[in-house]
Amino acid sequence: MANLHSLQRRDAVRAWKQGIKNAFNCKCAYCGVHSDSLTLDHVHPRTKGGEDLATNIVPACMHCNQDKGSQNWRLWYRDNEHYSAKREWMIEQWMNSLLCPIWNCQLNNNCA
Repeated sequence: MANLHSLQRRDAVRAWKQGIKNAFNCKCAYCGVHSDSLTLDHVHPRTKGGEDLATNIVPACMHCNQDKGSQNWRLWYRDNEHYSAKREWMIEQWMNSLLCPIWNCQLNNNCA
């Protein structure tokens, strides 16, 4: 992955977002569907204090992102028809920075 500091802000944000999607093999973190049009979901919603950190953002298909909304991700996910203990573990590891290979540069910071 490109060094964020060497990129223009727009390109750095694009690379940062793509890096998150790539880390999950371009699959929804929740249901596992492969898609070229994944959204990015704040696991801990911004409306409830979640930050724009890589460890708080996972790729999600539009359906899962909209269905989860601002709910507690774990409660929502365990009640979801696509629940997978393995994917839940992966999300937890990501949030704990154990699977997150990219930096935790905040979107609002100047990363260029």
